[in-house]
Amino acid sequence: MNCPIKNNTNQDLSQLIGLANRFYPYAKKRLNFDKHPTISFESDPENAEKPLGRTAHYDPDGSKVVIMIDNRHFKDILRSLAHELVHHAQNCRGDLVNMQNTPVGYAQEDGDLREMEREAYEQGNLCFRDWEDNIKKTNMQLYETIYKTKALEGDIRMSTKNWKNNELNTILMEKWGYAPKKEAEKEALNEEVDAYMTTKADYKGLDKEISEDDEELKEGEEDVAEAESDPMEAGSRLENLEETALYKAVLNTVKDILSEKDEI
Repeated sequence: MNCPIKNNTNQDLSQLIGLANRFYPYAKKRLNFDKHPTISFESDPENAEKPLGRTAHYDPDGSKVVIMIDNRHFKDILRSLAHELVHHAQNCRGDLVNMQNTPVGYAQEDGDLREMEREAYEQGNLCFRDWEDNIKKTNMQLYETIYKTKALEGDIRMSTKNWKNNELNTILMEKWGYAPKKEAEKEALNEEVDAYMTTKADYKGLDKEISEDDEELKEGEEDVAEAESDPMEAGSRLENLEETALYKAVLNTVKDILSEKDEI
């Protein structure tokens, strides 16, 4: 249902014409006209230099819409198109018979023409606004649908900014020991804990490991003292000490659980 649009300029208007062709069927249905007009995009640098130069006009006799495109935003051009298409709809209704000439001041002096202009401004702007909002809403829903689909497929494509933030957050969390463990690591840890809780035979071995860890902890404390005189190795030794202390705390917790189970 696209209306042929003539590009009478030496500029590449492919993107603008693409938008106009998307808007036209919506406007035709909304404004309810049955005959196609002739639409042309024109360039007039001299007119564009005038602060109050013409932006568009409609020729009822030839059913022709002319839109000036120099130094204008696409949305402004499309609003002008919507405005002139209202005049075309009026012409198709027979409201613009014998109204080819529209001298300066016609919208203030002629009551009928003023009503035609009021309708063009009101309906044209609303028509374009509703179309624009619908396009944005549809695109947003499409993006959300694609995102959710990819999420279910395990193929989420995030923005570069979000990716960088996630990567930085992961690095920092891992550095400070708060990063969540991977599923495989969680399962392995659960299996180890279950093994300790289901057999009392491992209890002695656990005591032995705790004793060995006590020795490692003491060695770690000695490393801290030495780190004060050796700054280059301080960071790595402190990190080993934190890991040893954390591991001991876990083992002590398991030991307490086993003790409570024996009391029961």
